[in-house]
Amino acid sequence: MAQSAPRPEIEITSTVHSVVFSNGETGYSIFFAYPSGSSNPARDRFTAVGSVGTLRDKERVILRGEWGDHPKFGRQFRIAQFELPDFKAGGVLPFLESGYIKGVGPALAKAIFAKFGDKTAEIFDTDPEQLLTVQGIGKVKLESMVESWREHSGKREVLSEFSQYGIGGQTIQKILKCWENPRDAIKVLNTNPYLLAWKISGVGFRKADEIAQKKGFGLKHPLRVQAAIAYSLEEAAQKNGHCFLHREVLFEDVNMLLNPELPDRTVFQPEDVRLINAELATLIDKQKVVEKEGGRMYLSSVYFAESRLEQNLLTLLSAPAPALQPAKELSEYEQENGITLHDQQRAAVLGPLQCGVYVITGGPGTGKTTIIKALLAILGKDAGEISLTAPTGRAAKRMAESTGKSAQTIHRLLGVQGGHGFTYTKDNRLPADLVIVDEASMLDVFLAKSLTDALKPGARLVLLGDVDQLPSVSAGAVLKDLLACPRIARTRLTKIYRQSPNSFISVNAQAVIGGKIGEMNLTNNTDDFFWMGIDHCCAPNSSPFERTAAIQDKIRRAVLRLLQVGYSSNDIQVLSPTYAGEAGVNKLNSILQDILNPGVIREKIGAQTLSVGDRVMQLRNNYDKDVFNGDQGRVALINHQEKNIDVEFDGRVISYPFNDADELTLAYAITIHKAQGSESPAIIMPVTTAQYMMLQRNLIYTGITRAKRMCVLVGEKKALSIAVRAQNTKPRNTHLLATAI
Repeated sequence: MAQSAPRPEIEITSTVHSVVFSNGETGYSIFFAYPSGSSNPARDRFTAVGSVGTLRDKERVILRGEWGDHPKFGRQFRIAQFELPDFKAGGVLPFLESGYIKGVGPALAKAIFAKFGDKTAEIFDTDPEQLLTVQGIGKVKLESMVESWREHSGKREVLSEFSQYGIGGQTIQKILKCWENPRDAIKVLNTNPYLLAWKISGVGFRKADEIAQKKGFGLKHPLRVQAAIAYSLEEAAQKNGHCFLHREVLFEDVNMLLNPELPDRTVFQPEDVRLINAELATLIDKQKVVEKEGGRMYLSSVYFAESRLEQNLLTLLSAPAPALQPAKELSEYEQENGITLHDQQRAAVLGPLQCGVYVITGGPGTGKTTIIKALLAILGKDAGEISLTAPTGRAAKRMAESTGKSAQTIHRLLGVQGGHGFTYTKDNRLPADLVIVDEASMLDVFLAKSLTDALKPGARLVLLGDVDQLPSVSAGAVLKDLLACPRIARTRLTKIYRQSPNSFISVNAQAVIGGKIGEMNLTNNTDDFFWMGIDHCCAPNSSPFERTAAIQDKIRRAVLRLLQVGYSSNDIQVLSPTYAGEAGVNKLNSILQDILNPGVIREKIGAQTLSVGDRVMQLRNNYDKDVFNGDQGRVALINHQEKNIDVEFDGRVISYPFNDADELTLAYAITIHKAQGSESPAIIMPVTTAQYMMLQRNLIYTGITRAKRMCVLVGEKKALSIAVRAQNTKPRNTHLLATAI
């Protein structure tokens, strides 16, 4: 029999009294319970918290964990593991009575159990027709009962089984979504737990390997080696943005996964080399891994996306240039608007009209918006249908505001279908003749591939973006790769227009990306860029906690000062490189909530503390609600009677059940990654050695360039110097258009 994870010392066989809160997405619950068999449940009742999935009143559950004291809610039992009583050991009657099974109440539950006893579960699973012999059950009712049984009993088994291996409720919910039939998930657990590392984010190879070892899989098992290979390639794509790994690097990564005790990743055992080669060949044969010239090793999904994107781009490039001569129209546009475009800007306007693919790149204040407006104006109706789009909702909104034309996210443009594919594809092309994409540095190979798939023959694609900003979260460096290809026509904008003599946002941003700390103006004798250092108020040997406490105080002061001089709470956006830490997003949000939304009732909803009026951000794409990752809104209503939260997004009110509250987070402070593609009138950003691993010049550059009118950096001069002088993250392994001439 498989061994389970070590059990916490305290174990309580309990009965659920009442559920206070349950998050169907994460499995996190707060409920009252009492020890089963208690003669006085009211006296012995206690609060339990943890990830246990969906529970019902009167349900029995075995809890393992420890007691703790919550500063506000008092003594609680914190659940580390839980177990649901085996149906064969008497657990089926409480399950039937709990109300999970549609149409089965307490009376019918007792009648079913009275007839079949401990065989009830077996009857439901293998011969449900026997249930027709119970009074009150007909064929229609039986059908709904059996469907409900298979759904809920299977989920119970998954929750109980996986929790024994230290897998939390949120990850278990992902498992249940991955395998529609819950018992298929249990089958995977028993036959190939390594699939969890392949398919479920949050499990990882180490956890899957730990489970597999307890299930009796050997250290040399082929499935273990295959999982290490796939996991290495997946991590390279999702965490480091690589489309491929070179064969020798892949071998080293796999070697460390298989032999974590090795001091040197380049030391191989001959048997391991043989195993890795053999299982890599197996994965290539199964078309799960692709090997290309030069020892480039891809996950097949990434290779397909990159290669298909390249084919699409080459097809667009080979289309004949349209017969447009817009130079006259451009001159008329300049005269009508009283402007004179720089040669770079003129080239950026005229170039896209003659090419299938055109790239425009430049930093803040270099006139990218001016170019889009001129391009749209001179084309008029002659260019056919034009679509404006961007990778994120906030970037699309900003594009629409700056041009006065409709713009939408790429997902909406392509007609996303509930997260499962697009309406517009290579088999159903977009009607657009010209597609203009802003913030193109955020494009990964998957989204770029889907967009170019949908472009009809003869359509033109214009990509605008700042190549010096952070690259895409997922695999690829699309904008950078296009700029490296001689066949792609481009304009690089270098002249800065959007500044006054005392404006230094753009100047300082260029100094950062150029690695020139000495060229930054930190004198505070500027109109739009201010440095609030803490070095003068912290001793050289002060602790990290003391330094971040000083940073917090400076951020408070900066926010209050901006409010004092006329900025609204909507105008001020605090950015941080990380979520964790005293200068991270989570801590700063709790501080800023009191400053920017004072005097209101704070309410604990799941893991969130929210109030009416709070600024919140959507954390993941929700296609049903038509809100997307990064969209910001305001809490309009918290309705305890209906158990939902109303959030206003740009005039649309979206209702969230309390169970979905984890889709939202406070947004007074957000990460720099989340801010990419957006702008705010005023940006405040901590820079501290406490976030040493994130001190990269393109991260600081991206943060600074989010500011429209005011940028305030708060922190340590040493940290800023480290960030500016440090080279950006290592180049990504990509091969897009590498051989195009």
